[in-house]
Amino acid sequence: MKKQLLLALLCISIYAANSQTPAALPDFNTAQTIEEKSDKIGRWYTDYIYKPRLDSAKAFFLLSSLEKYARTERDPLLLCISKFYKGYYISNGLNHPEIGDSLMAECINDVGSLGNPYVKASIIHDRGVLYLVGNNRAKALEFQLRALEIYKKIGYENIREISSILFDLAYLYYHLGNYSSCLELMLEAQKYPSAGNYINFQVLNTTGLAYRGLGMNDSARYYFELTLQKATLANDTPWIGIASGNIGLMFIKEKEYEKAYPYVKKDYDCLIRSLGRFTGIEISGVLTELAEISIARGKIDEALGYLKRAENSVKESPSVNLDFNRILKQLYKLQSRAYLHKRDFANADRYLLLFFEVDAIIKQQENGAQLTKVQIQLEAEKNLAHLKQVESENELNVQRRNLWIAVLILILLLSISYYNRIRIKQKKDALLSQAKQKALETEKQQAEMELKNYIQILNEKNNVIESFEKELHQLNQSPDQKDKYQTYEMIEKLQKSTIITEDGWFQFKDLFDKVHKGFFIKLKQKYPDLTQAETRLLALTKLNISTKEMAAILGISPDSIRKARYRFLKKINRDETDWEKIVNDI
Repeated sequence: MKKQLLLALLCISIYAANSQTPAALPDFNTAQTIEEKSDKIGRWYTDYIYKPRLDSAKAFFLLSSLEKYARTERDPLLLCISKFYKGYYISNGLNHPEIGDSLMAECINDVGSLGNPYVKASIIHDRGVLYLVGNNRAKALEFQLRALEIYKKIGYENIREISSILFDLAYLYYHLGNYSSCLELMLEAQKYPSAGNYINFQVLNTTGLAYRGLGMNDSARYYFELTLQKATLANDTPWIGIASGNIGLMFIKEKEYEKAYPYVKKDYDCLIRSLGRFTGIEISGVLTELAEISIARGKIDEALGYLKRAENSVKESPSVNLDFNRILKQLYKLQSRAYLHKRDFANADRYLLLFFEVDAIIKQQENGAQLTKVQIQLEAEKNLAHLKQVESENELNVQRRNLWIAVLILILLLSISYYNRIRIKQKKDALLSQAKQKALETEKQQAEMELKNYIQILNEKNNVIESFEKELHQLNQSPDQKDKYQTYEMIEKLQKSTIITEDGWFQFKDLFDKVHKGFFIKLKQKYPDLTQAETRLLALTKLNISTKEMAAILGISPDSIRKARYRFLKKINRDETDWEKIVNDI
């Protein structure tokens, strides 16, 4: 029924386009080539249809007018482009992707047969952007990579607005956690002029984010400061705030709170001046940063004020996602610390337990999100490999058809055909082999990341407890026995939450075995009389973590770790200098 209504609307709009004066079309007078016309149509669609959010009748009238113009000009490429944007509107504007996708796919094939690679790349790229708007990142990545392959063959220097095109793909890679690929594209984008300040700021800021994601903080800070400098010259308030916030956050992570404050304050001032452009989560994120600085300065009431406003702001967010929970986690942690300074142990305990609850939820979300990101990249790469295989087979079919014309070289045709079959099979086998190898590597990388997150969370909990212990001992100057009892009871309760449980050990062991396959089997074969404690000690040693961290994870003292290690070495008649070699040889 929906398709019938859509078809009826199409017919009415086409009739209207043929019976009325043509609507405002792109100005083609200054366009010398079809490539320039293609770019003008893209901008025209954005300015006249997408941004004004036209109703369907007006939008179809404009699109049909463009199609009529293309027919009048007898320009098959222009006609393909006009049909493509009609499909784009049907998919995005009318929310009928099954109809719109079919029309766009047909136009992409038609453009390909007409032999203009630039136009083909442009509409493939735009289709990728549409998939990104629809939150289908696997398809968005696939189409943007397909477009990039064509742009590479044309030459980046021959592509208008290539910096914007490279940014679109880099931005997608950044949100998939592939910082290396993001950085590679951003550094390439900087070689070419941008389409305006917005893209220029996006490229510089995203370069900084990619460097930060790779742990290269000096380079990250350089690009954030460059973004701030250019935004200040352009008097662009939102970007002044974004760049300042990124610099301030880096100083906070380095515990340089006095250096961080002016940048974070500037970020907050810019947010207030740009209300409506930022979400509640973004606003609450800046407020928690201000609260953390206030706690470091000893201004506890001021910090609690910031945190209260942040909590109200984040809870106004329409969706409970990973960013929401990360802000909530930081909120609860800072609230617990603030109440601890006010000696309000009940609220400090309550918020710290909430912190641990959200922390556990975040771990599950991060593992799921990371797996999804890996699957998206694998799916896109698999589809691209399949596409290349199909293209190879299409090339072979064309070759066969042409060679059959020349009967006199039939034998040569059969030889070439046989050779091509072998080559395609080899390519197919190689692609499948690469895909399997990549899947195995991805599985191991995912396991390594989950294991690292697991250990990191245990260490983070212990660090939080350790810092709370110091603050409790510093604050607990009162001779009041009731206060002391609450203090020790809270420390004991929190310490228990950091020790690895029996269920936790089986989860840890499963992750560990995925990363270091066969470790426990080899260990059992080599040392059949190992106790469970010794097994755990050797496994943690394999991860190259410190004695102090092992002690925290196992819930014992560092001295007990050293004694356990000594007893094990004595049992197997080995010297203490052999400890690292014993673990590495397994």
